[in-house]
Amino acid sequence: MSSTGSSLILLQGKHLVRFTFVFLLIFFSIPFLAKDNDTTAASIMAAVLNDNHTAVTPQETAISSQLDQMIEDAGNKYQVDPELIRLVIKQESRFKATARSPKNAQGIMQTTPATAQRFGIKNTYDPKQSIEGGTRYLKWLLEKFDDNVPLALAGYNAGENTVVRYGYKIPPYHETQEYVTRITSAYGKTWHEAPASLSQLK
Repeated sequence: MSSTGSSLILLQGKHLVRFTFVFLLIFFSIPFLAKDNDTTAASIMAAVLNDNHTAVTPQETAISSQLDQMIEDAGNKYQVDPELIRLVIKQESRFKATARSPKNAQGIMQTTPATAQRFGIKNTYDPKQSIEGGTRYLKWLLEKFDDNVPLALAGYNAGENTVVRYGYKIPPYHETQEYVTRITSAYGKTWHEAPASLSQLK
């Protein structure tokens, strides 16, 4: 048998093993995939067949650590619970500094140009500026709504004037209601405590 024929058989065998693995993975993952809209069978198959490994590199770990320190610093500076800031960022941009929405919300905390100007963000795509300005805005909202987390989040998503217009209630927008529910559920509290207050309880 020629070397070309042997290579072809080996290649076919490799793809057969991959296909079998993918089939079994998808078959046994169906109950979990149904619960997670962000994960699909197609993406799993593509990742395996294309050898797209998602291991975290040392560089990504370093960047994550830097962002976390920025969040801690902004939280302490403006007296906003860093955990709440993290959850807002996760929902807004998935920690992606270059994120931009169809409504022109920009950066890691997805501030609009108007909000960025209000809270001193000159470059919305600079993570440090975005986190500082976004945290200032979040603090402003918490103060306006008496530390009511759901209302502050609704204001961050739909605008504080919209919350006021609907009688200081969460606006009846599906996007806003889902936004508030997801973050509040993950946060586990409906009232905000500043970092100083949290540290006194430890």
